[in-house]
Amino acid sequence: MFHVIIGLGLTVLVLVSMGFTMRRLYVPASMGMALVREGYNGEQVRMHSGGVLVLPALHELIRVNLKQHKLLLFCDTDNLIVFRDGHPSTFEIEFSYRVEQRPDAILLAARNLGNITQDTNELNDFIESRFLHGVRAVTGRFTQDEIMQDVNKYIKEIRVKIDDYIHVFGLELESCEIIAVN
Repeated sequence: MFHVIIGLGLTVLVLVSMGFTMRRLYVPASMGMALVREGYNGEQVRMHSGGVLVLPALHELIRVNLKQHKLLLFCDTDNLIVFRDGHPSTFEIEFSYRVEQRPDAILLAARNLGNITQDTNELNDFIESRFLHGVRAVTGRFTQDEIMQDVNKYIKEIRVKIDDYIHVFGLELESCEIIAVN
């Protein structure tokens, strides 16, 4: 009888300790966060629901922020935008972008950006030059009058150009709005 009680006690102790260990090793995914586990057994992407089991010696966990980021691009006297007719101008454009919510795009973001997606300011600093280059490339094909006459065409071309630049990082442009042109 005494051996049975000791056996049951040890079994309960082992199960409870396994439960605590699994609870510490299991990392759940949240609504605005995707998880990428790299290491043993390859790469695994989890988003929205579910989670991953992370063994510290075998796996690396990268958290990828899926929420929208905003970037306000000032093209002022330090970095003027030049139209096709040679006239310089200052711009203020607001962009909204995020990591595409597809496993392959999340994997690209994890590989190329790592944990930078957690900090909007750091991500904006990293990606701002691509946005500026896209705006400059498109603006150089228009005159200021052409932009004022068909601003939708101008914005559409900016969106296409910037999407080409940021797609390699697993990002997608959600919106582009011109705030001011001088």
